[in-house]
Amino acid sequence: MDLEALKSKFQEGLGSTKLQLSERTLDGMLQDALAEIGDDDTRLTDEFIQRKVSLAKTIDGQINHDVSERINDWKRQQPKPDAGQKDDPDDEMSKRFKELNAKITALEQERKDEKKKAEKASILSSVREELLNKFNTAGLKENPYILKQTLRDIEIPDTDADIKALTKEAEKAYYRNLKEAGFDTEPPRAGGQGGQKGHNAADDYFAQKKRKEGWGDKK
Repeated sequence: MDLEALKSKFQEGLGSTKLQLSERTLDGMLQDALAEIGDDDTRLTDEFIQRKVSLAKTIDGQINHDVSERINDWKRQQPKPDAGQKDDPDDEMSKRFKELNAKITALEQERKDEKKKAEKASILSSVREELLNKFNTAGLKENPYILKQTLRDIEIPDTDADIKALTKEAEKAYYRNLKEAGFDTEPPRAGGQGGQKGHNAADDYFAQKKRKEGWGDKK
């Protein structure tokens, strides 16, 4: 399912209703709908289309209402023109309307950015969970600090994020960062070999430091 095909279905569901939403705004809504559908076209039911149509009508009506209210507020706040005033109130109203429209566009973009940020956070959480499952299967205990720093540097694409590929990338980066931090360890071999249950390289590091510096020795 692509955007144009979904747009055609949406227009069929919309019928003769005319929306005042910009094409950019409508395309953004439909892109969100495509993300919901994913690879499962069976989710594209009549009920799904009608829910999106209802949402679009609600947003369209709310935006029109807000614009009308702001214009009316502006009218009420304007001083009565003096006799002989030549300023054209329609020009001023048009200017105000453009300013308001720019603010609405900025708010829509902010909402999209927030949604994208939340989606990336969810993907990163999935990568972390997959990575921890790998460690558990291999009998390794993660180094929380190194793991946090590794995940912080993983770049999540805006579209078509592959959890498995990102997990593999994160795993390689984790062991590389672990080694660079001075924790000598080897990645687990296929089949879960490599590492003791509940034991990690950090434990060896601090145990060695304790022996050298006499931590906990009785005076």
